[in-house]
Amino acid sequence: MDILLTVIGIIIGSAISLVAIRINKHYKGKIEAKQQEMIEKAKEEATEIIAKTQARVKEIKKSAREENTRIEEQLEVLKKTLEFKNGILTKREQRNTLISEAYNKVKIEIRKTKEEMDNMEKEIVEKLKAKTALDSESAKKAILDQFKAESDIKKAKLVQQAEEDAQENAMTISKNMLKGVIQKLTSASSVDKNSTDIKVKNDKFKGFLIGKGGSNIEFFESLLPDTEVIFNMDPDTIYVAGLNLINRNIGKNAIAALQREKGAIDHAKIKKMVDVAKNDMDKEVLKIGIEAAKRANLKMQVPEDLLKIVGRLKYRTSFGQNVLQHSIEMAAIAALLAAEL
Repeated sequence: MDILLTVIGIIIGSAISLVAIRINKHYKGKIEAKQQEMIEKAKEEATEIIAKTQARVKEIKKSAREENTRIEEQLEVLKKTLEFKNGILTKREQRNTLISEAYNKVKIEIRKTKEEMDNMEKEIVEKLKAKTALDSESAKKAILDQFKAESDIKKAKLVQQAEEDAQENAMTISKNMLKGVIQKLTSASSVDKNSTDIKVKNDKFKGFLIGKGGSNIEFFESLLPDTEVIFNMDPDTIYVAGLNLINRNIGKNAIAALQREKGAIDHAKIKKMVDVAKNDMDKEVLKIGIEAAKRANLKMQVPEDLLKIVGRLKYRTSFGQNVLQHSIEMAAIAALLAAEL
């Protein structure tokens, strides 16, 4: 009997141990699976954080480069301005020397003429006295009247000659001054290409953007006159082409925003993104106009509408030259010439 109980106890104990082991394995498997899930999730979050951090660092670096470029441009303009002012001082000294030489030349001519007139007056008075019955005073008066008329003519010629010399020297100085200004303030032309490109993550987005039968892309182009969206130049790139640089950049920003959106693309979504891009462009041209006014050193209060017009000049070109940059250069030249005059 005792042996039977012992055997039964051993069997029950073994069964309980077996069940415990299975339960332990079951929960251990669940725990390991949960741990693996948490590890995978942590990896995904870490990857996302790293990607966002890298994007932010890239954006900060880009902003820093743009700021450095702007500061370098301002320093270059300041350097050229200082060089130009030094050149003006030298030219001013040269001009003063030319004027002084012309003045001294006129003085010498006048003194020489006066001496000649005095000698001629004495000689003619003596001749008149010898040939006529006029007394000294009458003869002197007659000759003075004659010489007064002649001296007026000669004086007018001298004055005219002095004016011509001054005008000739002034023209030379002006040409040299303008030449110096242009040489010191001219910078490299800013040339804009006739297309704006957007990198595409996958071909699926191209299909969404084109729409059924090309309806989406036709609607998109109708919102931005004089622009064309080109798909077939590079497999991973969309181009926005056209002569209107503002509409091209609006189109680029709108397409980039549509690419960030999830799901299908319809006319309502296209209209929304184009409107947002136009609003952003409006803010940008105002900001550019304010910065241009500062660079031109304008002291007066400039209306906001005028600042926007100035800002839009960044997206205008003339013979390859950026109109805004060219206008700022002309303002600097005008200010320097006005200060000199």
